[in-house]
Amino acid sequence: MATIPGSAGLPLLGDRSYDFYKDPVKFMEKNISYYKNRNFIGRFLNKSTVFVGCNKTLKCLLTEEADKLDLGYKMFMGDIYGDNILFTDGLDMVSLRESLILLFTPEAVSTYQDTIKHVVTNFIHKIDTENPVCLYQTLKRMCIEVCLSLFLGIDFDTMTELTETIVSLTTTHWHGIISVPVNLKFPIGGASTFSKALDAKAKLLDIIQNKKTSTSRHFAKKIQEVPKGDNGIFVNNHLLLFTSALVPKALSSLLTSFMIEVAKQKVSKPLYQVIIFYLQRF
Repeated sequence: MATIPGSAGLPLLGDRSYDFYKDPVKFMEKNISYYKNRNFIGRFLNKSTVFVGCNKTLKCLLTEEADKLDLGYKMFMGDIYGDNILFTDGLDMVSLRESLILLFTPEAVSTYQDTIKHVVTNFIHKIDTENPVCLYQTLKRMCIEVCLSLFLGIDFDTMTELTETIVSLTTTHWHGIISVPVNLKFPIGGASTFSKALDAKAKLLDIIQNKKTSTSRHFAKKIQEVPKGDNGIFVNNHLLLFTSALVPKALSSLLTSFMIEVAKQKVSKPLYQVIIFYLQRF
């Protein structure tokens, strides 16, 4: 077996995450040139990591050696999100999927439409049409309101303080995903980004627990009625996943790309009707 060049260096001090995030292509090209090899070792997110830049090696990993691979997402995101369907495989994944799929049948989804339509319509009507707005940021805020309203039954018109608290916590929580996973708290200077993210996670789970037991409708009630719904960790971790910044960021990216394409076309329907239609399809 060929020896892979490079070194993981010392924990924290040898981390290369910033260099990689700053410019992934430049990072790979620089190290491939330095090591004279398309595969090399470095420290990423404070973990010893093999960077693969060789198509042949990658093909081998995904085919002949696939049975030896572990689910990488859990290594980097498991502490931030806890156990959920994203980080599960095998028979456990099948069991989780069978429970969650009951929440997304055509009949179940049809019951969510009124909530989505109400939130989107209200949001679009409040947009200041006299001044330019950042399309991505505007759509992201709208998706946040849709997710929190749908999955936790949050009313943005009457729960202003709570909604802003949740939005702030989800942002802090998200930053933990793109930070070095080191849980450090300092007497002076605060805590590491990852530590702040874990604190935000705990606070979000407290809010989820409270809303889960106080609401009598919406998704938070329905998820407790599926086969695994009596498992508090199962319910809370999936509500955390569905209401985290991950979903609004993904949705708003898709909608932003879609709106850019729509702007090139002639559309007869009002803008908010177009957005509602495609948001429901996503």
